[in-house]
Amino acid sequence: MRDNSALYEGNTGDCTTLREIIQSIERTGLPASEKKIIVMDAGISTAENLRFLKENHYHYDGTKAHLHLAILAYWVVSCSRYQLKQVGIRNDWSEILRILSTHKIVSTRMEQTNGEWIEIRQCTQH
Repeated sequence: MRDNSALYEGNTGDCTTLREIIQSIERTGLPASEKKIIVMDAGISTAENLRFLKENHYHYDGTKAHLHLAILAYWVVSCSRYQLKQVGIRNDWSEILRILSTHKIVSTRMEQTNGEWIEIRQCTQH
């Protein structure tokens, strides 16, 4: 399975990113025979975007997309729980969520005089 991820600036509307994402997928040079699965949430699956997918021969089935998202969520939770148990953390899931909800991430980005950027991300500790 290939990963084609992108990070967008804040305040970017989900529904405005689909065309760029599809173009990025096309640039990867995947063979036409390789099945491409497009998984979208409600913020991206606007009538205009669904029309764009159809015009560009991508099949979208909302039921399958929700199934893929559910499987992905299950996989993330299962892997997280497994990795936590490996380091001795055996709290129940509600306690893990409570602890995680108290964490905050502070990010800052500054341009240096030479034009390069410095990015700092600091997470609070429990």
